[in-house]
Amino acid sequence: MKTQRTHLFAWPSTVRVIADEFKPVSTVHSENGVCSVVLEALVTKLDFPAAGPDHWKLQSPTYVLRKANNDDKNIEALVGPTIRVRKGDKLRIRIINSLDPKDLPPDNDTRADFPQGYSVTNLHTHGLHVSPSKAADNVYVEIMPHEHHQFEYDILPNHTPGTFWYHPHKHGSVAYQLTSGMAGALIVEGGLDDIPGIKGITEYVLVLQQFHGKILDQSAKVLRADPNDIYDKLKIDTALAAKMPAPLRSWRFLSGIERKRALAPNKNRGNPPPQGSGSCGDSPKAPDAKNDTEWLLVNGQFIPDIKIQQGELQRWRFIHASIDEVVNLAVMDPKTNTFLTLTEIAVDGKL
Repeated sequence: MKTQRTHLFAWPSTVRVIADEFKPVSTVHSENGVCSVVLEALVTKLDFPAAGPDHWKLQSPTYVLRKANNDDKNIEALVGPTIRVRKGDKLRIRIINSLDPKDLPPDNDTRADFPQGYSVTNLHTHGLHVSPSKAADNVYVEIMPHEHHQFEYDILPNHTPGTFWYHPHKHGSVAYQLTSGMAGALIVEGGLDDIPGIKGITEYVLVLQQFHGKILDQSAKVLRADPNDIYDKLKIDTALAAKMPAPLRSWRFLSGIERKRALAPNKNRGNPPPQGSGSCGDSPKAPDAKNDTEWLLVNGQFIPDIKIQQGELQRWRFIHASIDEVVNLAVMDPKTNTFLTLTEIAVDGKL
């Protein structure tokens, strides 16, 4: 059968797309009813091809996979590993906090309503119906640098199968850590997975991430996110001065008519985006020395290139692991510049 290449991207986007070859994310499966994972929160310097062809690196807090069940690992990536469990399993996630404040932006503003504690973290299992107390999904836990914490979750026998995700949830630092890559997919298997026609088909788990970067070191080609360009509160004075309506005060919508239009109701839901309607990039975008630059990545990749045979059915799980903005999706055949059909079979984590 003929193999078709498809590009996944979010619009506003131009039609011509330069894509990365899709690379799978590391995956941890439960074994004998238990899934045990050790993740280290660590400031890494990883290759960041989305910032152009000049071999930039992004200095940011990420999840490093150290152990999967009984196997030692050492996997660094801009997205956390995919964790797959089944109903009735026990999920154990140990978070080791090795975030070094020296490698993070200054944290010296003591105002109560100001983002702070960029090196303090915890963990939230987004969408799971589990206990919020004690060692379970307790977002009041604060893991300080050089400390660790063991989280344990009982996935009940009647838990809904579906697509969920995990990320830090420490108020004051969650947006900075999330937009730096600290997120990963969490799948509860079952339900649609066992239906004939879906069971056994090729599946992709696609984690959509918003990354930010300002030039930290021009000579070494190192970027780092600046909290001033992430937290809306730090830009609210500019928005108010412009007398913008409340829904448009997010700083990322201050730059022009195209971004304002992105918030307008979409009357053509399901149709391809118009040509020339802005950019999430049709090529890697070089960093700006003066301004924060934002990229939308998929599994830490810039517009991955996925292969599919004509007539083949594939299942794609999408997770919007970002801090704001609606993401509209399109799948394009780059040879014909035509958009392929996506059929929604589940929503909001379920099934």
